[in-house]
Amino acid sequence: MSIRRRSIVALLAVTAVLAVGAFAAASASAQTVVRDQITENLSFPFPAGTLCPFDVQASAYDVTQRTRFYDDAGVLTEKTYLVNDTDTWTANGNTLTGHEIFREEFDYAGGVLQQFIGTGLDSNVGKILLGPDGGVFMGTGVGRIVLDGNFQLVSFTGMPAVAMPADSTAFCAALR
Repeated sequence: MSIRRRSIVALLAVTAVLAVGAFAAASASAQTVVRDQITENLSFPFPAGTLCPFDVQASAYDVTQRTRFYDDAGVLTEKTYLVNDTDTWTANGNTLTGHEIFREEFDYAGGVLQQFIGTGLDSNVGKILLGPDGGVFMGTGVGRIVLDGNFQLVSFTGMPAVAMPADSTAFCAALR
């Protein structure tokens, strides 16, 4: 056997040993990742006096990309959701549309939720358009909220502190 051929055989043997070692190391700390996508259509009423002086029907269409991570024992360690949400608000024959994209992260230890992080990803987060002129009722904001495993607030930055402003006059006027 020539020196060149022996060198190639030796190189292949070393490569095979390294590959088997890497596979064994990866198997020892195997993590299962499950990905899927779900869609949801939700609808809920706001009776007169709760949001506006008249009934308002709200609906949401969500497309959520879910990723869940499990350790080698099959215990959930983390899950992330990327949510693309479109909302409609309808009353008196008028419809307003809102859109937001956000990410939710859930961190677990021993299968027990330790922390939740919600992050707005779109500069249009929380916007509700007021009619065909494109006026905006709610502000923009890319923000972040962190909750502990009991859903107690840890930190909150960059987003309005309430889902709807205290003065919903423009919103209700657009639906009148």
